[in-house]
Amino acid sequence: MKMLRSSVFVLLAVSVIAQAQTSSATIGKAGDDAVMTALKQELARAKEKLQLGTQSKPYFIQYSVNDSDDFVLQSGFGAPVNRLRTRLRTLTVVVRVGDYASDSDIGGGMGLYEPLPVDDDVYALRRAIWLATDRAYKFALETYTEKQAALKQFEEEQDVPDFSKETPVTHIEEKVHMDADVAGWEKTLAKATALYRKYPELDELDGRIRFSANNFYLVNSEGTVLLMGQGAQSVALIGSAQAADGMRLRRSLSRSARTAKALPSFSDFLQLSEEMVNTLHLLRAAPVVKDEYRGPVLFSNDSGGTLLESVLARNFDGRRPQPGNPARVMGAYASSLKSQVLPEHVSLTDSPLLDNVGDRQLLGTYAYDDEGVQAAPVTLVDNGVLQTYLLSRRPIKDFPKSNGHGRNLGPMTGVSPANMVLKSSAPTPSAEMKQHLIDLCKQKRLEYGYYVASMAGAHDPRLLYRVWVKDGHEELVRGAVLDELDTRAFRNELHFVGDDPLANNSADRLPTSFVAPSLLFNEIVVKPSSASLEKLPQYAAPSITGN
Repeated sequence: MKMLRSSVFVLLAVSVIAQAQTSSATIGKAGDDAVMTALKQELARAKEKLQLGTQSKPYFIQYSVNDSDDFVLQSGFGAPVNRLRTRLRTLTVVVRVGDYASDSDIGGGMGLYEPLPVDDDVYALRRAIWLATDRAYKFALETYTEKQAALKQFEEEQDVPDFSKETPVTHIEEKVHMDADVAGWEKTLAKATALYRKYPELDELDGRIRFSANNFYLVNSEGTVLLMGQGAQSVALIGSAQAADGMRLRRSLSRSARTAKALPSFSDFLQLSEEMVNTLHLLRAAPVVKDEYRGPVLFSNDSGGTLLESVLARNFDGRRPQPGNPARVMGAYASSLKSQVLPEHVSLTDSPLLDNVGDRQLLGTYAYDDEGVQAAPVTLVDNGVLQTYLLSRRPIKDFPKSNGHGRNLGPMTGVSPANMVLKSSAPTPSAEMKQHLIDLCKQKRLEYGYYVASMAGAHDPRLLYRVWVKDGHEELVRGAVLDELDTRAFRNELHFVGDDPLANNSADRLPTSFVAPSLLFNEIVVKPSSASLEKLPQYAAPSITGN
């Protein structure tokens, strides 16, 4: 099954419908699909006829289409705020002039990106594809000339091909349609955001649901033909409040899955919402972190997934540097191949074929990537040693072939994780992690350590506890940031890795999942936040009584 592509998340409003329905009809069978018919017919014409005078003919042409049905509902303080239903087809045309060794690509598989008609009118579709192909070809001719001139300024000849040769494939799946219970989730979200009645100190309590069905098409001049369908469903609740000293406090709850059935039940989501909102209530009265701390910090499996995404993940992208830069890739691990980057007992893999971890369905699951390359598990780090990178069809030094991680970023084809998993060959039982935290603190003669239950990004702990060495009790605190939490800390300071993996699904950049257990670092800096305190409102909020 193909993961929902990033273009699904670009809301170009082709049609807006005020009332969403629970399902939309499939377009038809793959054999008589209007989009596929138009793509194949225009590709055949372009291969035969696309040439400007005596200029070079393209050596590679690719069409990809995301055909999406997207519904978004926003709710605030118990009432709907916005409903948006969008039907959108977007086309990306890639035309390459030159050859596999050196072509017109100026970095990242730049293509022409524009909307297509949403009606199944083959002629209308073909005309739009034809015009886009013409523009993409002229752009490729222009950039090829500029690129060849620019390469002459470098003494060393380019020794890494611009594009890899891959085996053509044909893979046709059934198309998908939206299948979420929109009405049920709308009622549930209204109940969740109505919790402000119980917690009147909240100044923000907003919810959002997003249900999407996407059918992805790809055809290219090498012979690859793909049609893959998949959905992405998500529900979220965001709350904020101010403490008496003016400090802004924020919490969020989100769950995502490929199918609506894999989301929490309505009752479970309401229970999670109540727990989240209650933590804001408790945070308002929590003591503020005033002194810098340097010592052991324990991260829950939830915050461990956030760390994996925000600190480590992008350093494994096989992003090729610009001409003249001798590095193998961009990022912190540019020169770390076959070097230790994590503790010896830790491994890191990425598998687009992985479907679930525990009871959570993963978002980054697909059979073929956005360049038509078959997906396969990749071992990035084995026993702490970096083995390879995530690769697209844009080769890097020593890695001439893709490993199925070329993914669309709008008009660009970049490199991205799919389902990234961090684990240990000698995991520590999660029930023992807190005691290990206390033991490390004792060794350093510290009165307390820190436990991060939830965080946003690499430096912002949203739910942070002091764990006192004397009796092990936990004290909720606020107003802290984390420092010196980087790739070096993962290599040198990560002492214990738990046995409780949890999947964090993310759709911010691309639909991706990051799986990590609880993590105990020997030394991390926790210090007071430098954020300024906001002024409190000049007078009280409207009374809830009677409303």
